Amino acid sequence: MTLREIDYALGLWSSQLATAAQNLMDLQSHPTYQRLAAPNGSLQGKTADQAALAVNTLSMLLRYYELLQGAISRAEELRRDIPVLFGSEQRVGEIGQILQGRSIQLPAVQVPLGKRGLLSGIENVDCITPAALLSTMAKAFEDAKAIVLAIDGAWETLGKNIEGASSRVAALQSDLELLDGGERMKLRETEAQLNQLRQIATDDPLGASDQLTANITLSLDELQRKVAQCKQIREQVAADLRGAETLLATVESSHRDASQAYGEVCEKIADAHCPPPRPDRDVEALRSWLERLKAKYREGAVTAVSVGLRNWTNAARELLNSDRIAAEGSRRLLETRSELRGRLDALKAKARAYSIAEEKGLIALAEQARNLLYNRPSALDQAASVVSEYEAKLNFLTGKGVRN
Repeated sequence: MTLREIDYALGLWSSQLATAAQNLMDLQSHPTYQRLAAPNGSLQGKTADQAALAVNTLSMLLRYYELLQGAISRAEELRRDIPVLFGSEQRVGEIGQILQGRSIQLPAVQVPLGKRGLLSGIENVDCITPAALLSTMAKAFEDAKAIVLAIDGAWETLGKNIEGASSRVAALQSDLELLDGGERMKLRETEAQLNQLRQIATDDPLGASDQLTANITLSLDELQRKVAQCKQIREQVAADLRGAETLLATVESSHRDASQAYGEVCEKIADAHCPPPRPDRDVEALRSWLERLKAKYREGAVTAVSVGLRNWTNAARELLNSDRIAAEGSRRLLETRSELRGRLDALKAKARAYSIAEEKGLIALAEQARNLLYNRPSALDQAASVVSEYEAKLNFLTGKGVRN
């Protein structure tokens, strides 16, 4: 190294040592570190282990700092004593050896028996360069600082997190009816774990935080998902019950229409070939069934009601479809009678237009068709045959038919 390089290196080391000293002092004076290092502390578990590691690490850092500072001080003294004219090469070499060589002897460390050979020493003595030692100190400082800040953060947030978990437990207890026996037991166990955490939070915040995250929070998350799922099912079943009320009203309205149409057919048409509506007792049974499902829902049997509603809905739709088919058949017969009446009136008007309405054959057929269509009950099949016969004779008489 040249003198200029030595001066630059010593200036840089002076700055780095000052920064390191300030950071070590700040960490040592941190309130949480002071609490961890207190000789009469009551730390336990993981926190006690981590605190001991941080305290030992900082103690080691302070010893290493003294060794590093001592080496740099020796180099500074040699630099001040370099002769102006002659003999400086030897001093420059000595300074270079201190700054760049393995000039710092670390404290002896006892070698475990399992790692010793027959001729190896009991203690291991290592030498290291100032730069390597500073790098080692920087990593150790970050590790110690991380421990102190982790414990500090645990102390600061653990109480809030425990209270938050307690609030979640209270909320779940208000929905206890949505949980089964095993889930209720799990909730009680979680509450007991929370009470234990309150007791150890001060002495072992890290362990308590781990337990809160690994056990309690996961359990509460699972229970809340279960409650949310049950609430969603309950809301869906409630909506399905409202839908069932609407469907029942539609079924009842459709049944009244089908019954009315079928009654009209039975009154007006003889030998009506159409399906009758479902019996009134089927609609009454459907209404009673829905009332039982609503009562079960109020009792909390949500799952059973959900299954029952699916069966009820299928039955209601089947009844609705059956009545609609019956109503359609009844309306078709009534429309057929109306169409035959209109067709007869149109044919008679045509006969009058051709001045043949008084022809004996037409008069007899018209009278027969009218009696069949306007007397109750109407014989539609016979009426349709007579109207067709009237039309054929009318066409023949007007020259549009063919004499057989």
